[in-house]
Amino acid sequence: MSEFNDTYTDSEDDHSPLFSLDNHIEPSPDADEQNIETNAFDDNSNQFNVNNQIEEEITNFQNTNSQLRSYQDNVDLPTKDFIENIEKVYQCLPLIFIENYEKFKMYENSKKIIAPQSLLYELSSYKDVPFPIFVKLSNCETLFGIIDYVPYIDHIYIPTKVFYNNGWEEGAPNMLTILKNIPPPATKIGLKPLDESFYDIKDIKTYLEIMFKKMILSLTIDEIIELPYLDRSIQFQIKTLEPEPVVSVHDIEEVEIDLLPMVEPATESNTDEAEIENQQSNNISNLNTNSSRFNESRESNQSDDTQPFVPFSGVGHKLGSK
Repeated sequence: MSEFNDTYTDSEDDHSPLFSLDNHIEPSPDADEQNIETNAFDDNSNQFNVNNQIEEEITNFQNTNSQLRSYQDNVDLPTKDFIENIEKVYQCLPLIFIENYEKFKMYENSKKIIAPQSLLYELSSYKDVPFPIFVKLSNCETLFGIIDYVPYIDHIYIPTKVFYNNGWEEGAPNMLTILKNIPPPATKIGLKPLDESFYDIKDIKTYLEIMFKKMILSLTIDEIIELPYLDRSIQFQIKTLEPEPVVSVHDIEEVEIDLLPMVEPATESNTDEAEIENQQSNNISNLNTNSSRFNESRESNQSDDTQPFVPFSGVGHKLGSK
């Protein structure tokens, strides 16, 4: 016990703390330098990784550009401002001439054309080109859209009826104009069906939206359009348009469509033809009647004038009984 007390007393007398700053081991300068070198190595390693990533991205970009250049020559060229109409000359053919015609046959009654993929490359060199694009062709007021940009063709393919109605020659050059100023979007369309089969369609709204999307890009007031239905097509007359006489129908889902009562032009035409036929028949009948009377009168006069002379043809009277 005394031994413990002595030891305890000695420790009190020393008044020295169990842990002191003097007992703290300070890091050596060599350790600081080692930490600095380690941090520097980590920084260099991170920078090296970043540089590697940048170089890898540049290499990938160059490879991508190289691949793009094999398909498109103008990848590295500066872009141009789309400030006016773009005009390009292409040879044109009727749609029926295209390869895989059955695939595109439904577009015969459309207001869209098929273009070479080279046209799309040309458009990619311009800034702010709005899609879909609106196209005009020489000596034609119709505004066309583009169905597809096909890589294996060099011609513009136009719906066959439109092609020949405009008097274009097969393979002849035609000026294609991509419009800078396009029609305003339609807000309301007054549509009059010209075929009773239209009323056989169960979901008319969906039908019109799908067909307009596929076949029509713009409308002009009073024009007649054709939309496919089963194995035939249905005609419609555009009676009213808002806000302008020529509008875009690209966003047809947002457009109010007013279906007008159907009036069959064929019925009116048949009525007019029947009246004309009746009038002609009456005229011919009157003409035949007058002609018959004239011939009878003429024959009567001729019979009186041309009767031969017969001597002693009069009536005799006996003068006496002997």
